[in-house]
Amino acid sequence: MAGRSAELFAAFVLFTEAVLLFVAAQTGFLGGPQVLSNMAGDSYMPHRFAHLSERLVMKYGVYFMGGMAFLMLFITGGSVRYLVIMYSINVFLTFSFSQFGMCRHWWQDRAAGGEWKSGLAINGLGFLLTASILCVTIWMKFPRGAGSPC
Repeated sequence: MAGRSAELFAAFVLFTEAVLLFVAAQTGFLGGPQVLSNMAGDSYMPHRFAHLSERLVMKYGVYFMGGMAFLMLFITGGSVRYLVIMYSINVFLTFSFSQFGMCRHWWQDRAAGGEWKSGLAINGLGFLLTASILCVTIWMKFPRGAGSPC
């Protein structure tokens, strides 16, 4: 019975990770150019990244993101084994940072009253989940060269 519950737990963890990766699939190309634009407005990136195209997207940010994606394809030789690991590490790293940032926000905003405890609890749980998936992925993949199958 213990073996069956361990299999169910592993299947649940893999399913939730797959759902998070699926949701994150568009996040980079939707949010990345916006982040580059905001950074350009604060002079952390070239000001060119703040310009909008005729389709109201950050034109140079989209070009930059596409160029970096092409570069990663070239460097890895298009190996899905490497790309999936790099993608999952990137997703869970950025999710962990944003969840931690929200935890920090709720902690600093606690003096204003409101429902900061529920926000902190939700984002804290999100941080624990995404950070633990990130740590397990790095722990399992990096010693074997990040390209070996699970």
